[in-house]
Amino acid sequence: MNLTFKVPRGVEIHEGTDGSGFKMTNAGEYFQDKYGKTRRKYARVIITATKDEILDIDVVVNEKGALTEPNAAEKHIANIINNGGNIVKSYNDGAFDKKKFFNFLEEKKIESAIRIRSNASTKAKGSMRRKKETLKFKELG
Repeated sequence: MNLTFKVPRGVEIHEGTDGSGFKMTNAGEYFQDKYGKTRRKYARVIITATKDEILDIDVVVNEKGALTEPNAAEKHIANIINNGGNIVKSYNDGAFDKKKFFNFLEEKKIESAIRIRSNASTKAKGSMRRKKETLKFKELG
């Protein structure tokens, strides 16, 4: 199924990306672990949206780890920008606390609102943007 979404143009976009997954079988865990007769089936949905509308979506079935939330967000943001969207801020949960994602946002000049881990290191180690965000988080609490 090929889904396309209209990208708002001429406005500042504040977007957020989040994902969720679920099992698609009613077989008991014990039966699967003990006998291995049924293959577990998982579906994972990752959506990028504004307050009012969906901007992009990915659905992955039976591919654990194939598409992480930050990777999907990078793909979605790139598609939105390529289609004329003007993203100014990205709101995300702790799953996006990755140096690679902070560097991507820095490259695209997008402001971030990402939940930083409470024990996050204040050393750059490859991402000055994450270091600045971590220091700000530790200062403000």
